[in-house]
Amino acid sequence: MVLIQEMSDEEEAPKPAPKPAAAKPKAAQQNWRRMEIVEASDSDEDGPTPSSPSRGAKPRSTVVSDPCPDLEVECSRQGVEEAKTKGNSLFAAGKLAESERWFTKALWLHESGKVKDVPGELRSILHGNRAFARLKLQRYPDAETDCNAALELNSSNTKARYRRALARFEQGKASPALEDVEQAIRELPEAASKEAVALKTRIQDKLRAEAAAAGSASASAAGKAAGGGWRRMEVVEADDDDEAEESGFRRMDIVEVDDESDDGEAEPFPEIRLEPTRQGVEKAKTEANSLFGKGKVDEAVKWFSKGLWLVESKKVKDVPADLHSILHSNRAFAHIKLKKWAEAETDCSEALK
Repeated sequence: MVLIQEMSDEEEAPKPAPKPAAAKPKAAQQNWRRMEIVEASDSDEDGPTPSSPSRGAKPRSTVVSDPCPDLEVECSRQGVEEAKTKGNSLFAAGKLAESERWFTKALWLHESGKVKDVPGELRSILHGNRAFARLKLQRYPDAETDCNAALELNSSNTKARYRRALARFEQGKASPALEDVEQAIRELPEAASKEAVALKTRIQDKLRAEAAAAGSASASAAGKAAGGGWRRMEVVEADDDDEAEESGFRRMDIVEVDDESDDGEAEPFPEIRLEPTRQGVEKAKTEANSLFGKGKVDEAVKWFSKGLWLVESKKVKDVPADLHSILHSNRAFAHIKLKKWAEAETDCSEALK
């Protein structure tokens, strides 16, 4: 940078006396002032303040750089439509990363201001489609962000709402995911809601497991505070032959009972009749879930218990481990509702085996 600086005659270095010259008119001498050109250091220069920008300075503008410069798309609404179609085609072909890039390019055309006549509904679809690609790529936070944008542009975009439920569920956000999927089920036609219903079941199972785990932790803490659990003991009269009976007293021994030595457990709730088959166990679970949903928690516990008894008494032997685990987990949830913390902890422990 170059500055022009006025020189003071007093600061000027002495020079040899000039040769005599003809005198010039006084007026002409006053029309000129002697200046010096000085190069300025960039480090010494003070930047212009916002209130008084330097003359000739150009204002800075924020430009969104092209995220996919290798993808050529016409800067028009038709170009945006073509990019969407290309993204859909690549998604169907399983080329998810490429598909996501085409949706991104289409959105950039509008966000950069190059194409301004893109309707909100089309932009909502682009965000929803890119969210689907990102779900498949397991980019769950990015997918949720896209779904948020899609729903801001069009709150009736049910596919985006369902996809947000899935993205939230995969991130461990079960409660908001349940809200989304329940609304999606209400909005989707019955024929198209099967996947949403299945997702709702998965979310509810996770919420039950979380509640059971929380109840188990509470029960464990309460048990430790109370000084531990109980051990079953049996009082047994001693044989008189072993020791002489003292006057007025009979000697008794306290013996810890081995649970494995007990006889088979008696049938609980004999009033509940179930076929001793796997179908009978499934029926017990279904009936118990129905009762739980109606708020009849005590009755639900009975049906879960009956189903478990069929399995654990060996009356039904072909019950898969996951069904056995679900019965314990569901009964634990019912016990939590009844504030039976110790029973809930025991059921959770069995479910996790």
